[in-house]
Amino acid sequence: MVQKIGFISVNYKNFEVTRDLCKSLESQSGLGELFEIECIIVDNSESEDQVKELSSFEFPRLNMRVIDAKRNVGYFGGLNLGLRETNSKYVVICNNDLKFHEEFCAILISQDYDPSVFSIAPDVVTVDGYRQNPHVLRPMNWFRRMQLDLYYSNYYIARFMLVLLAVLRPRRRRLPVLHEGQEIHMGIGACYVLMPGFLNKFNKLNFPNFLYGEEAYFSKQIHDAGGILWYEPKLNVIHAESLSTAKIPKRQTYEYAKEGYPEYRRML
Repeated sequence: MVQKIGFISVNYKNFEVTRDLCKSLESQSGLGELFEIECIIVDNSESEDQVKELSSFEFPRLNMRVIDAKRNVGYFGGLNLGLRETNSKYVVICNNDLKFHEEFCAILISQDYDPSVFSIAPDVVTVDGYRQNPHVLRPMNWFRRMQLDLYYSNYYIARFMLVLLAVLRPRRRRLPVLHEGQEIHMGIGACYVLMPGFLNKFNKLNFPNFLYGEEAYFSKQIHDAGGILWYEPKLNVIHAESLSTAKIPKRQTYEYAKEGYPEYRRML
């Protein structure tokens, strides 16, 4: 029986990036034989031109749909619009600045996961080779929370901390390399696979904020329901990273994060 895999992504003023995502999906090994792909693009751009461009995509091997959100409803808000429209067995929710390895879908359906695994965090690697998962292996300790409290206390303090960090630690902190899958506390928000256990229990993602903190709320949603978030190094994704949020001024980006931080702090 051919299985159905859904991909839901949000476009924000960069349809060219979304086109590259769709190309990587249409290049999946086994497409049409082992599985079908349903690709739902939600446009947050508030632009008829963007919707027109997205609707003109020609990917005959994908079952494509474009949803015009009419306004910018945020990342999880856009994904929720897509979740209303799918009945796929597996649903991949993701940024549009990703490229999936050609064996991603074939490997996904070949694995035998316990029903308690509600979601999978793939091996997400930036174009410069930085591995973004496992994002958080276990809940943060008091010292890390104190650092975040200070960071989100004031915009200029945050900028100073970033400059100081660049001097003290010029190289980006590397996450541990795990060669076997395991349970983790949080995955990077750029990509998750929603498994049958999650889809049978929930029909939407819980989030109270417009932007940022999504990883914390998603982790809480899973764990409160007794589910597991699983890191899977066999599933490989390349992340161009921050092409959407790069269009938002840095001060505004910080304020979005600061606004939601007091509420999701306890979930980190």
